Amino acid sequence: MAKVLVTGGQGFIGSNLVPELESRNNDVWVCDLGQSSREKYIRCDVGKYRQLERIFETHEFDYVYHLAAEYGRWNGEDYYENLWQTNVIGTKNMLRVQEQKKFRMIFFSSAEVYGDHMIDEGDYQAFAWIRDNVDDRYEKAVLEPWKGAPFAAVTGKHVYSWISASPTERDIQAREFFENDCRDTAFLKQNGVSIVYTRWVCDNPDLVRVRKYVYLLELEK
Repeated sequence: MAKVLVTGGQGFIGSNLVPELESRNNDVWVCDLGQSSREKYIRCDVGKYRQLERIFETHEFDYVYHLAAEYGRWNGEDYYENLWQTNVIGTKNMLRVQEQKKFRMIFFSSAEVYGDHMIDEGDYQAFAWIRDNVDDRYEKAVLEPWKGAPFAAVTGKHVYSWISASPTERDIQAREFFENDCRDTAFLKQNGVSIVYTRWVCDNPDLVRVRKYVYLLELEK
């Protein structure tokens, strides 16, 4: 039996997903913004890191279905602060917890993620090349934030990126890594990053250019 957390579990998708997961003999917990009489329910705003962190201090989950999000174009335009706090900061918070707890996450999204030219054909071809040619020893990549989700989807590898709004020290370090021409090898090693994908200048003798825009850190034997 797997222990599963569904964020946003009282929404339209979540309210259908939860009984399906329970029917498959999973131990299912739900977190959402409102009150609930459900026994395995935790009230939580994923946009508040401490509230999310507190859940994982008392529970060990095998899987997290991350559904918590604001949705709808007009909703996003009229209440963009709420959308940013929940969809962007909330997902960032969940990724931070996942790095610590190592659970498997299934991420759901809404139409709010779609925009123009997040990646181009050159990016896709490079991501596909990484998927087919870079072995599993190279587990995590650092790249520009707007390309992180497509990169992870195509390659199946982890991503270390940054968010410009309300940046943490981690976010600042990632941005400065590129601004300083990727020279900070210590940053890569400290964060388990072995793939660099960038169109910026990359001037680091510890990185090997294996393809256009793709650099690998020489791993210790």
